[in-house]
Amino acid sequence: MSFLQNLTSNHEIVLVQEESVAVLSLTNLSEKNIIGQFEFEYQGRSNSEAYSAAITDGYFDYINFIEDDAHEFVSTVRESLTNHYTSVYSESGYSVYQRNET
Repeated sequence: MSFLQNLTSNHEIVLVQEESVAVLSLTNLSEKNIIGQFEFEYQGRSNSEAYSAAITDGYFDYINFIEDDAHEFVSTVRESLTNHYTSVYSESGYSVYQRNET
C-alpha cells in the first residue's frame, strides 16, 4: 500500500481488493474515495456489473488487487481492464493499475 500512497494525493478514486487495509494505509485519501469489493453501485448497476462498467469507463484512478487470487472480484477486474489502464506496480503478488491520462 505504500506504493499506492505515494501515487495518491487527496482526490483520486481507488478500487481496492482489501478495503480495510487501504482505509488504514491510505490516510491521504477520504474513505469515500476508497472503493472495496463489496456493495458498489455504478450507473444503476451493482456488484460485478458495476465494477466491470466502471473499469471499462475509466472511472477509477487506480486499481489494486492480489494477482493470484481466484475470487470473482479479481476475475472481473482482469476481464474489464482496457486500454484505459496501465500496470504501474507488480510485486509480492500485488498489482496496481493506473488510469491513463487522456
